[in-house]
Parts: sequence; C-alpha cells; structure tokens
Amino acid sequence: YDYYVRGLQSLYENSEDHVDQGLAYFTQALSIDPRFTEAATGEAMARLFVCDNGWKVHHDACEAAHQAVESALRLAPHSPDAFAIRAELRTVYDWDWAGAAADVRQAEALGGSEDTHFAAARVAYAIGQMSVARQHLDAILSRSPFDPSAIMDRGFFVEYKAGDYPQAEAWIKRGLQIAPGYGSGHYMLGLILLQEGRAQDARSEERRVGKECRSR
Repeated sequence: YDYYVRGLQSLYENSEDHVDQGLAYFTQALSIDPRFTEAATGEAMARLFVCDNGWKVHHDACEAAHQAVESALRLAPHSPDAFAIRAELRTVYDWDWAGAAADVRQAEALGGSEDTHFAAARVAYAIGQMSVARQHLDAILSRSPFDPSAIMDRGFFVEYKAGDYPQAEAWIKRGLQIAPGYGSGHYMLGLILLQEGRAQDARSEERRVGKECRSR
C-alpha cells in the first residue's frame, strides 16, 4: 500500500520522470501482491500518461497501456477507474468515440469517479462538445481545485479550442505553477501565446520544451 500511495503522488506531477517513478512504485506493489487491484489500475494510468504525452515510442507505449488496463479489468471487472482509463485510451489513441462513450457509461453505472469525469470530458471535446467537457472538468475542480490535469485540460482542450486565448493562457500558467514539469504544458502555452500574436514569448516556451527533451 505504501508503494501504491507513493505511485499516486508521483502521477500527480505528470512529468516524465515522475510518471516513470510512479510506474516503478506500482510495479513494486504488484510484485508483493499481484492481485492488488488499485496498483494494477495505477499502472494502467501511468502507462496512459506515457502514451498520451508521447514520452516513448507512441505505438509501443499505447499498446502497453492497453495491456495494462485489460489486466486491471481482469482483476477488477467492476472498477469504474479501469473503465475510465480504457475510455481515455480509446479516445486519445484508437479514436474510437463510440467505444470510449460506452466505457464512460459503464464507469458511471459502477459509481463513477474523478477519472470518469476526465474520460467523459475527453470524449466530449474529441467530438466538439465543449460545454459538456467544461462541466465535467469543473466537477473535478470543485472537489480538487489544485488538480493540474483538470486545470491543463480546462485551459487547452476547452478554452484554447474554443478560441478564448487569454483564458487558456491563464489556466495553463496556473497549472504550471502547481506542476512546473507537467507533460506538454510549456508546449501548450507556446501554442496559445502564438495565437495571441506573441511570437517571441511563444518561441521562449518552445525552447524550454526542446531543452527538456534534450536533457532526457
């Protein structure tokens, strides 16, 4: 359980190094108890983050995430989190909107969770339902106002896609204050700044992305 909690804390940062550390913690938990369902779900979430952020060879990382979530579902066929993770994978990797929506409905039928809201939001903005996505992300933020993933998604996938660039910038900067190494946060901020006509500032953000990639 200690390894599992350490893994969750690592995932919260959503940076490559932290997610790798989280994956190691979940693996250690499962080596002690192979039927520890929460750790199996945590591993699936960690591998989803790797797939989603493109930190490893994309196809291999996403297939590994699929294998991990199917393993979690075999251990915990009534886990709303496992169905939510599979819904996100089907959205960001498979582009299977119908399958993702079915998994979200199954997660909701099993009681739902914050992960269910994330999955539902991602399906919504994938098909252009921004108001629905905003509702799901706001539901997360009403309970976890410092959740960097919800903040980043709110800024980029809702406000940026809706064309509200000042709001998008404010949300992304808030997320980076909470989790400075967050996934593609600086890349997203660079795109927003470019749309605002601030090419020099955008270039500075993209240089930060390049520097971080080279340091790996």
